[in-house]
Amino acid sequence: MGCDIHTYVEIKRNVNNIEKWATADYYRKNRYYTDYPEEEKQYEVVHIYDDRNYGLFSILADVRNYSDNEPISQPKGLPEDCCDEIRKESDYDGIDGHSHSWFTLKELKDYVNNHRTIKRSGLISQQQADNLDNNNIKPDSWCQGASPSLNMVYREWEDEFSGLDEIIKRLTQRLKDELWLYDDERVNEFSEKIRLVFWFDN
Repeated sequence: MGCDIHTYVEIKRNVNNIEKWATADYYRKNRYYTDYPEEEKQYEVVHIYDDRNYGLFSILADVRNYSDNEPISQPKGLPEDCCDEIRKESDYDGIDGHSHSWFTLKELKDYVNNHRTIKRSGLISQQQADNLDNNNIKPDSWCQGASPSLNMVYREWEDEFSGLDEIIKRLTQRLKDELWLYDDERVNEFSEKIRLVFWFDN
């Protein structure tokens, strides 16, 4: 069974001289709501990131960590001070959601600045193995299990890691949009004012 990520964005705002986390997600109308109003939500989040990338999942929260990568941290849980909208989304997913965690934009950028490789491992064809062993040509596909009749072989290797780049790019743009920031220096100044909250389901 596959594993998917559910991502949400919060931004820290000053409300009546009190700083609190508020949703910075975008929403769209749920096309199924009209036909199933008792089962479906009227509006659904447009997730800032929803690709299935197990290498990324291993780095974010030790999820599907087949190659024993060192995660940024073990899952930290849903933030105690998260906004009501995200808490309701988590409650809606219930026990199907697992490994809840979060990172600020600054934390993600700090990690990327110091980690540009990732460990990979899996079963590959003999030709892929020969290319890896003899020419350092990295496989572009592999699996964790296969029929013995396919004669696949197990290998481990390191690869460039760019899995967080798209998330960082989108969070940066959301921060600029929400706080009307126009230069990178200002983005760095406010990079702890926006965070990615996420969890997974199988």
